[in-house]
Amino acid sequence: MPHLGAFGNAIRSDADQARRSAYITHFQTPGVAEAEFAANGCALLQQVWSACDDATRADYLEVFSQPGALRATLDWYRGTRGIDPHDERVHFGPVATPTLFIWGNSDMAIGRAAVEAGHRSMSGPYRFVELDAGHWLMQEAPQRVVAEVLEMLRANAIQDSDASRSRSQ
Repeated sequence: MPHLGAFGNAIRSDADQARRSAYITHFQTPGVAEAEFAANGCALLQQVWSACDDATRADYLEVFSQPGALRATLDWYRGTRGIDPHDERVHFGPVATPTLFIWGNSDMAIGRAAVEAGHRSMSGPYRFVELDAGHWLMQEAPQRVVAEVLEMLRANAIQDSDASRSRSQ
């Protein structure tokens, strides 16, 4: 997810991102999306994980078929209901935490405008990785995602170790 300030600005100013984000208000209506995802033996959910093998898809379906699981997942969107991405007064500050942003350039929900603007809201170390993949990066490019995350953790562990040594001297 790009920085929320960049994402909100893209929803306001980029027609492509506004179109990609239209599903959010649909997901915010309690009960509606849950019913759609659960219908016909979770047919829609099975399409979501089309990049997965059958065993992995079955594992996901088992988890999301548990009572309350779909609601809990969709509550993430409902938690943003009071934040209007079209309101220019909504401001999210800069992020100082070291950040790795991995984006699939075929993502159906996050467009390039928000992604490319995100770095402007980062005051700490920031690394952007673009993959030829879609929204479900851990299913579509798991080895690359894991390698990038491990590299980020290693790099920050070295920086933290160097900083600790400098303070103790």
